[in-house]
Amino acid sequence: MYETSFEDENGKILLETKDGKDDVVVTVSKQNEEAFKAAVNRAFETNTDVNTVEWSTNWTQHLKSGLLGATYNSLGKEFAQNAYLDYLNTPTTSNWLTSIGAAVLSRWLNPEILAGNLAGGIAALEAMPMAAARGGAKAAKGSTSAARLSSNGAKLNQHLTQLEKYGSGGFKTLQNGRFRYYGKATLNRGDANSFRMVREWNPATGGKRTWFETLNPNGGVIQVRPEFGTGVKTHYLFNGSGGYLGKW
Repeated sequence: MYETSFEDENGKILLETKDGKDDVVVTVSKQNEEAFKAAVNRAFETNTDVNTVEWSTNWTQHLKSGLLGATYNSLGKEFAQNAYLDYLNTPTTSNWLTSIGAAVLSRWLNPEILAGNLAGGIAALEAMPMAAARGGAKAAKGSTSAARLSSNGAKLNQHLTQLEKYGSGGFKTLQNGRFRYYGKATLNRGDANSFRMVREWNPATGGKRTWFETLNPNGGVIQVRPEFGTGVKTHYLFNGSGGYLGKW
C-alpha cells in the first residue's frame, strides 16, 4: 500500500492519504494537531482532494512550521481560520490574498486579539508561499510559480489598502480572480432603501472600477451608478433580482 500516514505524537492515525508515496509517516505535533484536523475537515467540505502527492507534500512542509497552530488560533474568527486553511490546502495567489484579508477583517471584529499575535499570523501567511518554493514542493494545480509569487508583496499592499479604504462592509473574491470591496450601506433620506460604494480590482491587470449601488430593504440591487470621473452620471435600474430595467 502506497500512502502517507499522518499520526499524532502517540502514533494514532489522524489521516491516511492514498497518494502513491512509499508508506511515509508524518508526525503531527500536539501544537499543530487542532489546525491539522480542522484543515482535513475543511478539505472534505470544499471537495479538496487529499489523495495527491501535492497535498501531502505541502502539508508535510506546513507541519514542520512551529507557527502553524499558533497562527490558526490567533485568527480568532471561524471565517478567517477557514480562509487560512483553504490557502494551506490549495496554495493559490487568490487564496493567499483572501486569507490575509480575512485576517485583517478578523482583527476589526476581534479588538481583544493582541496586535502581536495577529502580526505574527500575517507574517506567517506572507512567508508560506516563498517557504514552499524554497522547499521545492510541487505547487497544487492552479497555484503560481515562485517567480510570480515574488510579486505578491505589492499585490498584498494594494489589497490591504483597498480593503481599508473601500471594504468597511466586507469583500469577496470573484470566480474570475477579481476582488470586490463593499462600503458600509447607508440609509437613504425619505425611504427604506440604502446605498453603498463598491470597488472592484483585478490583480492580474491592475484594473480598477468603482460604482455606487442602491439597495432595497431586502438587500437587492435596484440601481447602479458607475463612477467614471468625467462628471457624467448614468444610473442603471434593476429589479432587485438581477433583472435590468433601463437607465436614466
